[in-house]
Amino acid sequence: MIDQEIFNESIDHLGLSTRAYNCLVNAGVSSVKELVEIKEYECSQIKGCGLKTLKEIKQILCKYGLSFGMLITTQAGQIIVMKELRGCNDEFL
Repeated sequence: MIDQEIFNESIDHLGLSTRAYNCLVNAGVSSVKELVEIKEYECSQIKGCGLKTLKEIKQILCKYGLSFGMLITTQAGQIIVMKELRGCNDEFL
């Protein structure tokens, strides 16, 4: 079960390396919700986000039960995960 509060957190909460954090911030990603809503391919296209950085981000998302490409919506003040893609496989790990 995913803790719904994680989506409102800043990416600071994830404990990313400086390189991964800066890569995401420079791309305009500031919240966990924004991060999980992008597709893995889109993240790989961010300047400075090579395979090592992508692998790190993916591993951290998996630690929280999250993945790239999730569809998140808010209804009556509650966050609802509309589409959950399990990306915790060994593709980049």
